[in-house]
Amino acid sequence: IDEKTFVNVFSRLATELLAGLLIGAGVGWTIDTWLGTTPWFLVLFFLLGGVAGILNLWRVVSGKGLKIGYFN
Repeated sequence: IDEKTFVNVFSRLATELLAGLLIGAGVGWTIDTWLGTTPWFLVLFFLLGGVAGILNLWRVVSGKGLKIGYFN
């Protein structure tokens, strides 16, 4: 694996995990602000975003997210 490919894969992995965490935290914060239940939904959706980010990491690393017919 060459350096450029390594950097591309690493940046995609970092982006996938960070996006899951930030979107989860944003959704949780928005719901908490709307319902006045701070910090319960923030914590819940932050954890769910982390799980989603790790699932995306697994898909990228295993190559299953790149194949046609993923569910076959």
